[in-house]
Amino acid sequence: MENKRILNKLSPEWNEISEIVVYGFGRTAVRNVDKLAEDFHISLIIDKDPQIHGKQYGDCRVQTFDEVKENLPGKKVVVATSSVAYTDISRQLQSLGMKEHIDFCRLKDFMAEWYWKNRHQVCLSQTFSSVTSRCTFRCKHCNFFAPYFKEGIHYDYDEIDILKDCDYSKTYDAAFFYLNKKYTQSLDIAKLMKKNNPNCIIFFISDCYHYIHEAFQINAFQYIFK
Repeated sequence: MENKRILNKLSPEWNEISEIVVYGFGRTAVRNVDKLAEDFHISLIIDKDPQIHGKQYGDCRVQTFDEVKENLPGKKVVVATSSVAYTDISRQLQSLGMKEHIDFCRLKDFMAEWYWKNRHQVCLSQTFSSVTSRCTFRCKHCNFFAPYFKEGIHYDYDEIDILKDCDYSKTYDAAFFYLNKKYTQSLDIAKLMKKNNPNCIIFFISDCYHYIHEAFQINAFQYIFK
């Protein structure tokens, strides 16, 4: 029942479209736009970042919302932004009388549903590969429930396994690692992923800054410290 709900968010008209508008042209959009362009004519690209206004993708010029808002009603808009930005964009589109899942939707919802129904392809917005269940952070709302393991284990996860996962997720552009003083294998995995995809952004959640600083160039990564 849950799968039916998730894969039936969009109105039936979405299955008949041949043209879309892409709202948001940051990293998420850029890594997916070539795939979208194979199946749809991209008639408009919208973004609020003044640094990319006027840039071209194919025959489309990146424009502001105010420049194109009169042309949006009647079109299908795919929003390729973060959740926070999506809320603001939803309000903009709703001010034009457009409705979510009928006239516009998030990129991940569109790709998951449209490509499954029309191409029998699975499009995942995130995948996870755990290399250990040992952690000393004891975060209250741990996404992996690490504090509830009585005895954590390190999984047998070598370089070949990591590269297989990277190749499976061919468009990965970010990776998150938990790093503490007793377990530093994350550094080796992070360096391997960065080598495999130089454009990948690495995030560390850590209490030992100096390990990361010594292993990587300081301007190549982003850090989230506990």
